[in-house]
Amino acid sequence: MSEKIPIKDILAAIDTGSKEIWDELTPDQQKAIPFFLLNRYVSSVSGSADVQKLAILYTNEYFNKHYLLFSKNPKIMWITLCALGKRLHNKIKFHPYIGFKTDKLSLDKQKQNYRKKLRELYPSAKSVDIDSYVIIESNENIKQLILDHGMEI
Repeated sequence: MSEKIPIKDILAAIDTGSKEIWDELTPDQQKAIPFFLLNRYVSSVSGSADVQKLAILYTNEYFNKHYLLFSKNPKIMWITLCALGKRLHNKIKFHPYIGFKTDKLSLDKQKQNYRKKLRELYPSAKSVDIDSYVIIESNENIKQLILDHGMEI
């Protein structure tokens, strides 16, 4: 079973640019880090409108844009988020979560299969985050992500 780390502790490490923490985590802890969820948290920060806009801009420019490529190497994802946190704040900030509403989720069979595989791949992620990713991302990109992690479709 994977060892969960509280999200507030993960965000504190990212905000202070503590990239060296990755090497101190056990393999189970590393696997339990929900990068898709962190993406939403890091891009949402309390503060002035300028700080909020900058957080969204940096997260989109340096993390979202390369998410599929980075997903092949979780350590690179971690280092990128830590670099963003250090550049944006270099101190612990409050990150309100911006949820994604899915009242009645209607997915085709292929998307349902991808959702099941992603839940296996990211066991600590919330269902709503997996559902959001499946809705937003193209079938080709989800398939490639699953294959890159050594899973069969």
